[in-house]
Amino acid sequence: MRFHQLPKDLSLSNLAVGNLLYDSLFRMDNFGRPQPWLVKSYQQISAVRYQFDLNTGVSFSSGNTLSAQDVVWSFNQLRQHQQFAQLFAGVQSVRAISSTRFEITLTHPYLGLLSQLAYCFVFDKNWQLKNKKNQDKNGLISGSGPYQISEDISGVRAVLKLKPHYWRSSGEGNVTELEIVPIMHEQTRYSALQGHDVDIVDHVSAQRLPALDALSSLEAVRMTNMAWLGVIFNQQHSWLAQKKAREALSVGINNAMIYSLVYAPLGELANQLTSHNEAFYNPSMLKQTHTLKAYQLLQSVQKNDGHLRLTLVSREDRRFDFDQTLALLKTMFARMDIDLKVKVLSDDDFERSLEECRDDLYLVSIRAQPNNLSGYLKAMLSSYRGHVARMHCASNIQDYKSQLDKINEQAGELKKTAYQNFLSNLSHQYVFKPLFWLDQLWAVNKRISLKAVNNRLGLIYFDELKINRSR
Repeated sequence: MRFHQLPKDLSLSNLAVGNLLYDSLFRMDNFGRPQPWLVKSYQQISAVRYQFDLNTGVSFSSGNTLSAQDVVWSFNQLRQHQQFAQLFAGVQSVRAISSTRFEITLTHPYLGLLSQLAYCFVFDKNWQLKNKKNQDKNGLISGSGPYQISEDISGVRAVLKLKPHYWRSSGEGNVTELEIVPIMHEQTRYSALQGHDVDIVDHVSAQRLPALDALSSLEAVRMTNMAWLGVIFNQQHSWLAQKKAREALSVGINNAMIYSLVYAPLGELANQLTSHNEAFYNPSMLKQTHTLKAYQLLQSVQKNDGHLRLTLVSREDRRFDFDQTLALLKTMFARMDIDLKVKVLSDDDFERSLEECRDDLYLVSIRAQPNNLSGYLKAMLSSYRGHVARMHCASNIQDYKSQLDKINEQAGELKKTAYQNFLSNLSHQYVFKPLFWLDQLWAVNKRISLKAVNNRLGLIYFDELKINRSR
């Protein structure tokens, strides 16, 4: 069976195929709840101390047995990695108590620890130290996952074979060999999929969906849990009615920090969606630290007398780590000398509050999957693939909708140009702040069955990868 990956991702340690070779301490179920994986059981000793017991009988490809020392060493390696360092920034220490038990101590109480451990893939410490030089040269890997490498030619192909003795023997997969190849151009890899030269293509553009739906032999695998997250500004608020005030909040919210601390490494910054023709931010706003720019803008805005207080409301959504996101937002607003009060409402109360514009700011998730800024803005104003996401709390919301209706009456290049101008004008009004989006679309041969897990990690678990021989 052949599997395509983008050339820039053809590293066997990346998360797209990482769970083929490595097992993590926890995995997320379809309800977004962390479930023990390499960990057999755990107990919370105090608000900041947790102890974990590992499953026995787990071995790496090298034959070495998994131990708590491997977990400690893996944590230290991950914390030196650019993508994972901030993810485990709240971990003060990890220590081995015995060969099968380890303890994690946090810097402060954090309920999202177990979810974060789904990112913690455990490495073979003794093998890694012994084979460091050869590993870098030959791409060798010793993991506890269901597959092991039989061939790896960097940038050309990699062949993975199923282990003869995997510790989770109840796996449902029947794929014994998987070849991973890079194909540079989208049309070429799509043609390869149609011609059955490859069976799975990761990263397919949304423009391919109609063609995929029309073919009886291919289908799209959508990560239905993926969505947008953003903040709507209530322009009916006396202070937020000022464009500079909204701009200050937009640049004061540090996307890079939210991304690195909460959603790395699978999320993407909303900043990365913008282009020169569809800019939401000025170039000066793209830096990771916006505090000074926000402060300067706030000095030019007439504040209410006394300390400025704003209220942000959101609905609870298990796909996002709201506790940490809200805590970060409060910190960012405090740096702007704004006291942010946060309320989490039921779905009905949230919709009612948004409809009546009772509060100042709204943390919203768009359940459709717009894959660029145009799609996000369109979803905010109208129905998008059956999901209605109305942008309330704008002083001229009816004018926005009227403009959109007139644009939709046009056709061809005239409609395209008018729509781009509309989006540009709307985005520069700073009516909302997109925080991030997660979006992934795969295409597969229908004889392939794979498990897409509906949680914020967005991983596909290949231990249940199957080929239907009857097709």
